[in-house]
Amino acid sequence: MSEVVETPYAALDRARARRRRRWRRVGLVTAMAVLVVGAGAAAVGYPRWQAWDQREQRLVDAGVADQQSAWSEIGDALRSGREVLLDAGARTDDHAARDALAGLLEEATTLDAMTIPVNGSRAEQGAEAHARAAVVREHAARIRAAAAALSASVGPAG
Repeated sequence: MSEVVETPYAALDRARARRRRRWRRVGLVTAMAVLVVGAGAAAVGYPRWQAWDQREQRLVDAGVADQQSAWSEIGDALRSGREVLLDAGARTDDHAARDALAGLLEEATTLDAMTIPVNGSRAEQGAEAHARAAVVREHAARIRAAAAALSASVGPAG
């Protein structure tokens, strides 16, 4: 049998192979640690994020629902105001009341508060929607008051 003679290069090759195996193990352990930590963070963080997201969406939904109910109110006020204005027609000498109601009806068609807010965070959008709904309701109340004043100045239809 022949003896294997150890060369200086064989010792270097074995040392290099040991270093490679060690770095592969370190890389594998690091990758596994990153995956485990990431999965744990996702398991803990996602439900929190989801709850926050749902709260934010509820704020927007409440604001938009408030705006929609205000739109219904101003729609009813516009219809009744228009009917009063058409009914008053030539039967009244109170031009100021008639012009005031006509101005309010015209102004209602250009209200910026009739649009849904889209800028800012969803919490800001919800708050803005509530503020715009309040403006719309206030304008509807002004239309109803002007319609009542004009209707009172005209008197009953005869």
